[in-house]
Amino acid sequence: MSVNMTEDTENSEDTRLNEEDETMYLQTDEEYDEIFASAQMSVLDEYDIQTKARLVGPSGAGKTTLARSLAFDIKIADILINKFGLKLWDKTMDEMAVFHHMVMNDDASSTCKLESENDTKVTCPECDGGTVYERKTKTPTYRCQSCGHEFDTPENSNSTREIPDYYSAFQKIDDIDAELKERELIDNTGNKTEAYPHSKPEAYRDIYKEYTGGEPFPSTPYYEVGMSHAKYAKDLIGHPHIGDNGTTFIKGKITKAVEASNTEPVVLTLDEINRAPTSAKDELYDAIDGRVKVSMDEVGGVEITGDASNLIIVSTMNKGSGHHVEPLDFAEKRRLGDTYYVGYLGVEYPEKEIELVMDNTPVSEDLASEMVRTANEIRSTASNDGAKLSYGVPTGSLLTWGNKAFTNNLAGKSEPVIRAGKSAVANAIFDHHEDEISKVNTIISKNMQGVDFFIDESNESNTNSNNSSNNTINEVRYICEDNEGQNCSWSAPESKAPQDAIEYLTCPECRSIVSERKPGSN
Repeated sequence: MSVNMTEDTENSEDTRLNEEDETMYLQTDEEYDEIFASAQMSVLDEYDIQTKARLVGPSGAGKTTLARSLAFDIKIADILINKFGLKLWDKTMDEMAVFHHMVMNDDASSTCKLESENDTKVTCPECDGGTVYERKTKTPTYRCQSCGHEFDTPENSNSTREIPDYYSAFQKIDDIDAELKERELIDNTGNKTEAYPHSKPEAYRDIYKEYTGGEPFPSTPYYEVGMSHAKYAKDLIGHPHIGDNGTTFIKGKITKAVEASNTEPVVLTLDEINRAPTSAKDELYDAIDGRVKVSMDEVGGVEITGDASNLIIVSTMNKGSGHHVEPLDFAEKRRLGDTYYVGYLGVEYPEKEIELVMDNTPVSEDLASEMVRTANEIRSTASNDGAKLSYGVPTGSLLTWGNKAFTNNLAGKSEPVIRAGKSAVANAIFDHHEDEISKVNTIISKNMQGVDFFIDESNESNTNSNNSSNNTINEVRYICEDNEGQNCSWSAPESKAPQDAIEYLTCPECRSIVSERKPGSN
């Protein structure tokens, strides 16, 4: 039987991610800086370093978001280093902070030469802009990443833009420590200020926007394989297909990623790697170790090889009870590379998660702060071995909670925030055990009792004129400590708390001790 290889109808441009559809990763410790420091070496010819990272952490902590962001950040590094000639890859974080500050504050010495960038830019005839990709094996030839329009004849525009020579000015700096203080990137005690970049990838992103005039973030080719108990080797490598024109071989994502790595850096994500059976993962070994090779027995043992330094492999694993997983043997661990723990964003950087909630839901900063604080209490309870709480609260569930609270409020429901927390968090995540639902609902009720959903007053267009309820989030809240062990969830803002609870700090329902929590406190 003759078996033909299919033409690869999925061009690498079609596997690139679109910034508008993605949430960029914000690191919770220093794990992303370490992974990115290795991955950016793929854009440098003088180094031959393979990047492999195994991400372990609770479900919903952003492990897949990290992998997807890596596809953007590698391409951003490529453009900054190889197009604009910025030797950033070997800079310390302090040096990056100073250069980032110069770029963001338009601080290039007046004696530095202004360089002109003269480019012939292919523009989309439909939206007159956007990022346009030329496709080698598909028609129409061009595709606009911004609007999705496909076309054969592009419009060319010559653009001249002056870019201040920040890098030459930066190279003249002799004392980085002095610059950090002068630019108020560190305070008098040596601690980093808010002006200091959160991570090197985030600094790269800001610099890219300034150098390109706000162009969308580009992406390297990205391949994501969701592992599962029903996954077979043929799903990863490929399989024969019998059609009208004979038998052809359909390439799997692993094969496509290996093949694409011969021309440029590629990110391959093996999501929930420990859910797939060993029989399926056996086929991965040659592809993810230094050989970067795929063998296809169905087409006479044809081998496809790739470039190890261009194939960035990220595998993810959920940690905690409640996951049906397969153990990893030593050979798998060795091939999957360095292991990093990825925790919840809100635990390490609550202000970042608050900002994320505000950007993606209609809630105000005050309500977002309370939601993140409540989520962190649930997360802390789950991390306590004796608590018997299986999970923490994923950031995505916080966003669902915020949006559901908003619609509950529009529907005129009482306690809209608590109701939303029950459906979007307690029932949605912990429905496998009644005791866990009860525990989570108690935490939500304690923190949110009497809190009405409200829109930030500065955003008049979102204000619900029919909602006359007062904002109680900015009041002192009285919370029952339940030291009598009666599972009491009483709490109330100062305006709604009985006088005895305020004066004597005694719960009106179970007579346990009541604690005071000031607005914004943990």
